[in-house]
Amino acid sequence: MTPEQAQAVTLREMRAHGIKVPHLSTQPQKGSYVTVQADEFNTMPTIKRASVSIVDQQLNVTYDQPVKRSLATLKHQVLAGNQYHYDQKLSTNNRDVFTQLINGQPVLTSAGQLQFHRNQASVTGYSQGHLLKVTQLQQAAPTISQQQAVINLYRHNDLNDNAQIKDVRLGYAPLNAIDDPTLYGPVWQVKVWDKTANHLQTLMVSALTGTILQNDD
Repeated sequence: MTPEQAQAVTLREMRAHGIKVPHLSTQPQKGSYVTVQADEFNTMPTIKRASVSIVDQQLNVTYDQPVKRSLATLKHQVLAGNQYHYDQKLSTNNRDVFTQLINGQPVLTSAGQLQFHRNQASVTGYSQGHLLKVTQLQQAAPTISQQQAVINLYRHNDLNDNAQIKDVRLGYAPLNAIDDPTLYGPVWQVKVWDKTANHLQTLMVSALTGTILQNDD
């Protein structure tokens, strides 16, 4: 049996268990391991009419009064604001998320994100993680495909019966290396509606090795 035939068999098995799988690409992408240097925000910035705190390499700003300026204006008032790009998939009704990019892909954790907190039409503040430096450790290598990432989750028993795959996207995230928390790599982030638990799960699969990394639900 070829790898393609084995994947087709697994997909049929998943559908037999009620798991809804959208069309997924079978084409590999490109990615590489990198190390990052996170901003410690050692110098507390002075921001008028706002309270500021720094916790776990995150800058947290709460405005004294909600503001109604455009996000474009607010973003350019933030440290290195031009490094962040709006990410619709990560944003919600009460949070507008901008991410830094590594090799053209979004950083999928708060370490490289700028998140504006919203109350209806007003912005109440923001939190910011900032990656100062990214060092490539290797030339870009082929990743596993979207489809293979989802199959790996199923084979690892991370998908319950009647689950629905909502989104599968490529990005960069820490690889949970105990001895090197600065090691990042390309990951497939899989959003899954778990009907049994009645909530949305976020699962991560290493795009280079196919290893299941974490469950962020």
